[in-house]
Amino acid sequence: MRCFIAVPLPESARDGLMRSAAAFRSRCDRTPQTRIAWIGPEGLHVTLAFLGELDPERAAETAAILRGTEFGRPRFQVEIRGTGQFPPRGRPRVLYARIARGGDGFTALARRLAERLSGLWEPDRAEFTAHVTLGRVKSSVVPLFFPEEAERVSAQFTADRVVLYESVLSPHGAEYRPLAEKPLYQS
Repeated sequence: MRCFIAVPLPESARDGLMRSAAAFRSRCDRTPQTRIAWIGPEGLHVTLAFLGELDPERAAETAAILRGTEFGRPRFQVEIRGTGQFPPRGRPRVLYARIARGGDGFTALARRLAERLSGLWEPDRAEFTAHVTLGRVKSSVVPLFFPEEAERVSAQFTADRVVLYESVLSPHGAEYRPLAEKPLYQS
């Protein structure tokens, strides 16, 4: 089972992000020699930990740990504004929507998960950057930076839960199936 832990975007934020990103997506798609696999609205989330392949026993253990984790923080407001790319310079591999407000909340959640899952999972060595993946660049010969269109990409929502997902790959893209969730408490 291919698994990850994330904070999902509610439907209103997914719809708003898709609408506001339409001009950015269109501009990228018109860039010569560029091919991007765009993420559909149902796949928009903020990944806290990519766990990779887990056998069913380890997935069940991870679900139990998630359900028992006290994150020590209430729900928090998130503002998405603008876009970025990974890597930050040169040819992009991933295009994402930036977290303009709430990034510290996601960082705290990711750190707590890394503590609770230590021994079961080896965290990514890269510095955590909260973001919402918009698309995976399959080919491009130039950076895809369009300030006017990127500035319009926006959404707001309340981060209210953390979810363990199974990612099921198919020719039509990935389907994310929730396996367990932990609500964040109301302040």
